[in-house]
Amino acid sequence: MLCGIQIPSNYGQTYTMQFKDLYPLLASQERVQLLPFFLEGVASKPELFQSDRLHPNVAAQSIIFKNV
Repeated sequence: MLCGIQIPSNYGQTYTMQFKDLYPLLASQERVQLLPFFLEGVASKPELFQSDRLHPNVAAQSIIFKNV
């Protein structure tokens, strides 16, 4: 399984879309199942991140587990 991630839009629209489009291509090429965005339900909730605002906290883990 390939677990996809999305990058923030501040990288620019073109790069952001190219990054997102890479996951389906890789999954197809490698013949693996794709989970497009494993942080679904987590990424938009700041309270689910550690103080570095990058790594999900303990409360986020059950959501990530259900996604996968």
